[in-house]
Amino acid sequence: MALLLFVSFSALLSHPDPATNTDAIVDSHHGVRVSVLSEGLFRLQLGPPYLLDDRPSLQVVNRNLPVPNYQYSDDPVTHLFDVHTDIARIAIQDNSSVLFQCSLANHSWSWNFGSSPSATDTILSNMPVNRYGMYVLNDSLTARLGEPAANDISWWEYPRYQNSNQQPPNFCTEALVGKDVGPGAVRSSKYPNGLTNQTQESCCLLCSTLSSTNECKVWIFDPSAAQGDVNCYLMSSFKSVITREERVLGGDLDQGKSVALDLYFMCYGHDFPLATRQLASITGPPPLMPLAAYGVYYSGCCLPELYTQKAVEQDLLQQYKNLDLPLDVFILDFFWHRRGPWGGYSWDKKDFPDGNGLVASLRNGSNPYGTVLKLLNNHHPDQAIINNFTEDRYAEFASAMGVNPALNKSFNCNFYDRDYVTALQNTLLSPVNDYPWIDCVSCSSRAACGDNTAPENLDFNLWTNYAFNSLLARENKRSIVLNRVPGHGDLSNYNGNPLNGTALIGVLGAHRYPTAWTGDGPKLVDGVSLFPAASAGHLWVTYSADLGPYVTPDPPKYVRFMQWGVWSPIFRPHDGGNQDTRIWKFQEPYYSILRDMTRLRGSLVPYLYSLAYSVTLTQVPFLRPMWWDYPELPSSWNMQDQYFFGEILVNPTTNTSNASVSTTWLPNGTWLSWNGTQTLLGGETVEKISLLSDMIVYVPNGYVVPMWIPGRRTTSVGIERDIMWTLWLSKSAASFPSNGSGVVYNDDGDTLNYTRGLFGNTTFSYLTKMDKSNSTTVNIDIIPENKVYLESLQVSRRNIVQIRGGFSIQTVVADGVRIAPSNDPGNYQSIGWWVQTTEHAEAAVTATATVLILPSLDIAKSTTITLTLL
Repeated sequence: MALLLFVSFSALLSHPDPATNTDAIVDSHHGVRVSVLSEGLFRLQLGPPYLLDDRPSLQVVNRNLPVPNYQYSDDPVTHLFDVHTDIARIAIQDNSSVLFQCSLANHSWSWNFGSSPSATDTILSNMPVNRYGMYVLNDSLTARLGEPAANDISWWEYPRYQNSNQQPPNFCTEALVGKDVGPGAVRSSKYPNGLTNQTQESCCLLCSTLSSTNECKVWIFDPSAAQGDVNCYLMSSFKSVITREERVLGGDLDQGKSVALDLYFMCYGHDFPLATRQLASITGPPPLMPLAAYGVYYSGCCLPELYTQKAVEQDLLQQYKNLDLPLDVFILDFFWHRRGPWGGYSWDKKDFPDGNGLVASLRNGSNPYGTVLKLLNNHHPDQAIINNFTEDRYAEFASAMGVNPALNKSFNCNFYDRDYVTALQNTLLSPVNDYPWIDCVSCSSRAACGDNTAPENLDFNLWTNYAFNSLLARENKRSIVLNRVPGHGDLSNYNGNPLNGTALIGVLGAHRYPTAWTGDGPKLVDGVSLFPAASAGHLWVTYSADLGPYVTPDPPKYVRFMQWGVWSPIFRPHDGGNQDTRIWKFQEPYYSILRDMTRLRGSLVPYLYSLAYSVTLTQVPFLRPMWWDYPELPSSWNMQDQYFFGEILVNPTTNTSNASVSTTWLPNGTWLSWNGTQTLLGGETVEKISLLSDMIVYVPNGYVVPMWIPGRRTTSVGIERDIMWTLWLSKSAASFPSNGSGVVYNDDGDTLNYTRGLFGNTTFSYLTKMDKSNSTTVNIDIIPENKVYLESLQVSRRNIVQIRGGFSIQTVVADGVRIAPSNDPGNYQSIGWWVQTTEHAEAAVTATATVLILPSLDIAKSTTITLTLL
């Protein structure tokens, strides 16, 4: 049975609604509330009404969903409260236990309130998307988000709680219907049987009078009695559902405080797209990062000679240009600060005499590389004490904090303070950064970069990502906040099991605020298996690892890191101290391999960007372990080394020898090697002896990948760059697809305007036909969508067609005009077609591929191409 959630995810990106549709809410007469959010998604709240909390939390931001068909019963005799849909059921017995059943899964979950679930509970110890087909999300203790002030962002608030010395609010303006508000309610000793024939006003007045004597803390107005006999019950105490002593589902906010239970139940079986849609429907979809974020980073660490303005401009940027390398994001790690490697937000004038000028040149494209580059500079906020001796812009910061700069007051780091974070971003970070890299090893402690006013369970990394993403969003900017993984911090010593959907049980909601940095130097083998599982398991789709061996130079290992990085969400080469990541410093064969990988990743950006948008739209992750697509195949749950990147199958080699043997299981169908020279039939495991230069990548026959021309960026505007449509079509296969398509997503690459409909796709579709002479005709249509938006851009670019798989072109007709062979093979500026030679071959444009260059065309216009292939 196919189950879908019909939700406008563009609306969820910009305007999530935490208020549950009232038609989805069912209240029992025992004070239990169940909200049926979708067929397989329930919310359970249990506690006194004044503790029920519908504010958005850092995990759950949306609850207003289309209401499905459901049934319920509330038996006053058996005290069984039962709510169910066609696929899921939740039953609460005596307000003391809950049973969750999912007909799509071979598993159910039960729990007795007041007891601690087993630490090995198969539902609680998994990621939201797991092999058991169901999940329970606890949101009871998560910090809430308050209403934002004008032109401001929402800030953290405590969950509603009660402690032993705190009286709950007096509901004198609102009746609470129902005799019971939950387990442990104790009626007033003066009025144990309640008061009959009372008005709401008189009940409220009496409760107010008795509050000082602790005889009435909550009053309940019950109009359900016999006619003319309206009862008013006065409660003197309430035993909370969650207390620190019981340690229920993670414990309590603090000693003596209690909160209402707030659980979400997901039922999906092995329909994993349904699972991630359920998850995104309440926690929000993954947003698009800036276009540059999916490209090529330069990220240096600890070689002091690289941390001078002269080295940046005359070596790094100039060499990327000279060697025809793509570059999109430039990062400075240590040593750019005035206060040494760790602290501060001002340039070290000795090594960067005109740091502000460098920033300006990166932002306007006047730098030696020649195009606009995004800038991330590392900072360690826990080391920063801001005063007039340490910061050039101290006066601006102090004024933003409401302090007279003449007082020379020092400010310690406090990321939980609204004024501090806002002032930090506006006055100190934005002048030296487009996006922040927050490197705070000690910030798991609230005292390291904050104070004890924040809730204990407020994860620093999640909160920081939220705050800086939100501040940038207020300026209509997308963001890259490079920060450690929420809920885990540094993964350099990760020893978890990424299989079976059990990787990284961490803080949900983090996927809304990219990106998650794994910390210093993760193991290569861990990253290969961890990233796809975490991406599919909880939509954390934008991990960024340090690509490179940490501390000890190891060129073969660095090559393997870079090959894996090509097929990772973020391609950020990074030295860990002694491994110089400048490609031109490597000897052969490493130099050629590294240059090839860098150029390939730069070419893949349109494909990756389009995949990223599809995740935002459909919530199906593009990085998927094999069990996601083949859950009924037992062996898929043990395939650690291979994964899907879109529909491309990748098996990164971690062995650094020059002739390692790798095995890959190919699903049914016809597959081509990345270079198109090998055709394989699926449904079996294949072996390959991998040289150090080899990538194990297989592409489905008939698949289309949009790419950019390999090499240096010649324009700062991504949408202006020519699109090279690459089609894998095997000449040696017994048959090939009669049709297929690909798509490239277009927008401005930086703003949030895409959430308002300002984007347009370009679709490449083809039909194939073989005639009696064994020649093959391919009819191609390249068609723009949302033409109104695309026309407004007034941008032209060229369409390039590359065909891999052994075919050669016989004739080409484009829009009725015959296209002749090129007189200058290998030149992308020359209109015509040519066969790629080994001399010009690389991973982006491989040997034996046929390449067709078409004239420049307005992106809002269609084009039709007919190819005759032999």
